[in-house]
Amino acid sequence: MYDGAAMRVTGHAVFCIGTLLLVVGFVYDVTFAGIPYQDSTPAMQQRYDSHSGIAIALYAIGAVAMLSGLMIEAFRRMRGRRG
Repeated sequence: MYDGAAMRVTGHAVFCIGTLLLVVGFVYDVTFAGIPYQDSTPAMQQRYDSHSGIAIALYAIGAVAMLSGLMIEAFRRMRGRRG
């Protein structure tokens, strides 16, 4: 009884967390990394690369979390139809 409810909440929660991470990554990318400088100094380029890397990591983690949430929900529904 509790196992099914926990799986449903877990799947939805993981999907929502993934969506939130994607949005946070986008906001971080726009706010801190932005458009790369045209003729940047090495320090400016290093700063841009650092912030851009963080944004890409947030995108990747958010995408994996979203896909995991979808897979949890799909497996839960498949298991529910069999038995």
